[in-house]
Amino acid sequence: MGWFSKTKLNSDLQLFLSEFPTWAAVQSTELITKLETEDTNGWAEILEDNSAKLKLIDCLIGANLFYLRTTPEGALASLLFGVDFLEKSLPSLPNQAKGCFVLAYNFYEKETQSGNTFTSSLEDWYKIKIDSLDACVAFVIEHEFNSGEEFNLLFESLLPTLNHLRIQQIEWLMAMSEKWSKAKK
Repeated sequence: MGWFSKTKLNSDLQLFLSEFPTWAAVQSTELITKLETEDTNGWAEILEDNSAKLKLIDCLIGANLFYLRTTPEGALASLLFGVDFLEKSLPSLPNQAKGCFVLAYNFYEKETQSGNTFTSSLEDWYKIKIDSLDACVAFVIEHEFNSGEEFNLLFESLLPTLNHLRIQQIEWLMAMSEKWSKAKK
């Protein structure tokens, strides 16, 4: 049995479970504050409503789950905290976050099976390269706030926010791996 295939101790998972829900909520709140102050495409107006702000916080928590499920960083977290670390965190997260995660993940699977046609269409429209993970999350979030209307610029303004989310998630995972390694000494 190799180092990476060992059975995870409960304390490894406990470390993740004790930190992730709070960190994800604080991080999402900070990202929304930045989106409100920098936005020129409609988010600031939407987020004047406190319930919309809470909904977007939950959506960004769901985005964190989605990235942990689909990225190499999430695979690393799985090695550190156990293969079922995300499933174990679900009970402590808001239902809206879980819903956003499931919608983004299902959309991503369909997008991958179709050869990223949605992402390619967006790249043609915006004339920029867009990560298919970000495209799926941004579409799901935009749809949560704009479900009955035509496509608008909310999507475009989410992309930098999602980029910041991913960078901060990597930084947080690095800090968590340091805590994990110190706990192992």
